[in-house]
Amino acid sequence: MTYSLDFRKKVLAVRERESLSFEDVALRFDIGSKNTVFRWTKQLEPCKTRNKLATIVIWMLWLVMLSFILMLTKMNGPGG
Repeated sequence: MTYSLDFRKKVLAVRERESLSFEDVALRFDIGSKNTVFRWTKQLEPCKTRNKLATIVIWMLWLVMLSFILMLTKMNGPGG
């Protein structure tokens, strides 16, 4: 999930002001992982692009390859 820049700033400000741990602030703001909050201290801005294919694309490619293999197997018949 992508959190807005304003929300990230608010979370980090509360963490600093109240001297909360990453885990405490993640629980308080219902953020899935303390690692998410930690990453915000290193890079506050959300990423604009992804460096990997979406999972659905990977599954679609896998299904196309499997279909192709099955088609070749049927064309060659038993005993290849």
